[in-house]
Amino acid sequence: MAEAQEAAKAATPETANAGEEANQSGTEVQAPGEGTAARVLEESKKYKARMLAAEKELESLRKSKLSEQGEYRKLYEAEVQKSKTLFENLAKKEIQNQVSSVAAKAGCHDIDALLKLGKAELLELDTESMSVSGSDAFVEEAKKRYPWLFSTQKPAAINPASPHGAVRGDKTLKQLSKDDIMAKLRSLK
Repeated sequence: MAEAQEAAKAATPETANAGEEANQSGTEVQAPGEGTAARVLEESKKYKARMLAAEKELESLRKSKLSEQGEYRKLYEAEVQKSKTLFENLAKKEIQNQVSSVAAKAGCHDIDALLKLGKAELLELDTESMSVSGSDAFVEEAKKRYPWLFSTQKPAAINPASPHGAVRGDKTLKQLSKDDIMAKLRSLK
């Protein structure tokens, strides 16, 4: 191997001069191939270390970005769920309002019971215009199935001039005697 190096030095004029200069200064000069290779190898190691550090940093940035996206996704899903809940509540209120107005005209005295007992399949909500259809059929069906929810009696005529709300021609409770009160109670049975 030493012979091959000697031959390589002798082959080029630069190496021949380098050898002469080295002999004159007393230090040995390396062949251009050996120093270059060592230097390139050293630089390669440095760049490889930098590349590994950059890859680690890039991976950590990717992980942090994914975790942030996961947090944003959770927030987005929570907001979507809130939106759905609000829409469902709005739809229920709209249905309740529509049925209440129709039921009040029909003489219903317990609208909450009507909404719980009635056939919900008869009601349809248009989600774009938030209008309810089928409320008339809903109330009519409930009136047939649950007649006790609807009153057929006319309310007693209350004298608006009387502050105690006495019915026309009757006395207030304070004005009645004990015998009159007992007679009224017996008539209720």
